[in-house]
Amino acid sequence: MKVKCIVALLLCASLLCGCGGETKPSVPAETPDAAAAGDYYEDVWRGDTHFESIEYEHCDRAYFDNLLLQLRDIAQHGGTAEAFDEIDNYLLEELYYISDMRTLADLAYYRNPADSDAAARAQYSMELYLELNDAYCLAMHELAVSPHADVLEEIYHPDMCAWFRDYQAGSDQSELMTRENELVQEYYTLLEEGDEEAISEVYVALVALRREMAQRAGYDSFADYAYENYYCKYYTPAEAAAFAGHVKTWFVPLYAEYDARVRTETEQLWSAPALRCDAQAVLAAMEKVLPEISPGLAAAFDYMCSYGLYDIDYDDEKAEIGFTTRLYYWNEPFIFNAPADDFTAYLDMFHEFGHYANSFYTMGDLLFGMADNDLCELQSQGLEMLMLPHYETIFGKKLAPLAEKFTVMNMLDSVITGVLYDEFQQRVFAEANLTPERVGEIYADVCAEYDYDADESEWIWILHNFEHPFYYISYAVSALGALELYADLLEDPAAATDRYLQISAMDTEVWEYTQALDEVGLGDFMAEETSRAAAAAVRSVLEQ
Repeated sequence: MKVKCIVALLLCASLLCGCGGETKPSVPAETPDAAAAGDYYEDVWRGDTHFESIEYEHCDRAYFDNLLLQLRDIAQHGGTAEAFDEIDNYLLEELYYISDMRTLADLAYYRNPADSDAAARAQYSMELYLELNDAYCLAMHELAVSPHADVLEEIYHPDMCAWFRDYQAGSDQSELMTRENELVQEYYTLLEEGDEEAISEVYVALVALRREMAQRAGYDSFADYAYENYYCKYYTPAEAAAFAGHVKTWFVPLYAEYDARVRTETEQLWSAPALRCDAQAVLAAMEKVLPEISPGLAAAFDYMCSYGLYDIDYDDEKAEIGFTTRLYYWNEPFIFNAPADDFTAYLDMFHEFGHYANSFYTMGDLLFGMADNDLCELQSQGLEMLMLPHYETIFGKKLAPLAEKFTVMNMLDSVITGVLYDEFQQRVFAEANLTPERVGEIYADVCAEYDYDADESEWIWILHNFEHPFYYISYAVSALGALELYADLLEDPAAATDRYLQISAMDTEVWEYTQALDEVGLGDFMAEETSRAAAAAVRSVLEQ
């Protein structure tokens, strides 16, 4: 029987992370010895296909529509469950393929947002996928309410059958999502031109559009709608605001106390002549270090390199964004990053490889599965912490302590900015008569509350504000967990590594963040004591 998570279709489909359903979590291996051997990871099917051999194809509806006719024929005249299942599998396979063509188009677009042809392909691919997804769900709806629904019920879980019975045309808000994508593309174009006034106007238009999405879905606020439907969060915007209070108490003063000092101490990280920061140097460092952490991580890395599943070269034409996505048809993850031409290229890659490794060892459900974003980010930010004991191998004896201080301070910054941008967005979407000028004023007010030295227009350069609203809170929640792992590393490196490897192997479409914390013995991020303890660990390093 097909069991799939019931979540809002298509929302944030380009993200690696989202939320899981009610499937019982798999039980990790029981002993630290198993983790040390990489046994928390379970192997899955992959396409074993080099990325360069996967070419973008300009798809159309013809083949898919023919399959839909066969599905509708069963709804009208009946058929066997086996015949339905075969047609359904072909439809899903085609959706996976078209999704991957959309991903290829998006990757080409992010490599050069100024390329109008790439932008057109990305827009077309997104619209085609939205259309076909809606058409598929409508055809399944027709079957679900037909006299022949028994063939559907024999294959699908009862909850999914109910979902298909209730489906309505356009319930995925494809019309608004198409306009949303157009505005996001306009943002990237204006970003290249540096037109801050026009960008602010685009943002106000995006806010109005997203408010309409929430209203159509029956929500009073877009914040509630995004928390529940974009990311399936198990806490509310109000609870996130309470967590922000702990951040203001324990992390904001700490950051203010050490920021200037750490900046001064770590300046040479950007000027050390012997420190290469190109993609080849970053990959060489990971190839050397990952086997010391886990054979499973090393195997995922070797596969990534062997099949060319990354684009991490510095290129000033790229959109300034980094993410890990999945090619669903081939079940192969892919890392895209536009790194700075400096030391932070290492940190970016450590972060993204944390996403990659988890995706490498799991099977994603394109249509109905969304991963828990907070857990995704703990897997990535946790790997940033796990790399710290190996900094001397990577950066040398002289630079390693400085690199460690910068990395820990950067994680502290993630906790603060994660809640800062969430509060900023909550206030923006709650503003009755929003104007471009008012957005800047709100941002300045929020920054002042966090003692955060920022220009009024700095929010314009944070891509998540435009493309993935209300995602940023996940960086704060997960960074707190990563800092707790770091505190463990200082006391017991073997135990901390074991904890991380358990977390890294968890299927993020099955496990929730709180389940993961409980399973490995990490603290409740909502508890003030967790923030206090993590801040104390950070202080112990920054004082050295």
